[in-house]
Amino acid sequence: MATHQLRVLVLVLVLVLVLVLVLVLVLVLVLVLVLVLVLVLVLVLVLVLVLVLVLVLVLVLVLVLVLVLALVPVLGRPVSCHG
Repeated sequence: MATHQLRVLVLVLVLVLVLVLVLVLVLVLVLVLVLVLVLVLVLVLVLVLVLVLVLVLVLVLVLVLVLVLALVPVLGRPVSCHG
């Protein structure tokens, strides 16, 4: 009877160890997935920020060009016309 009980105990311990290992592996996989998702989100945010900065720079350049084109005729007039 003692050997039978020992076999049952060993089987139970092996099953518990296997379950613990499976849980640890699942937790590690979940952590890796979370890290990957965080990295992807960070990359997307960085790309969005870069796009916003590029758009702002393009708008500033367009505004500067419009202002320069609007001021060129004014600055190009003879001074006597103003006086």
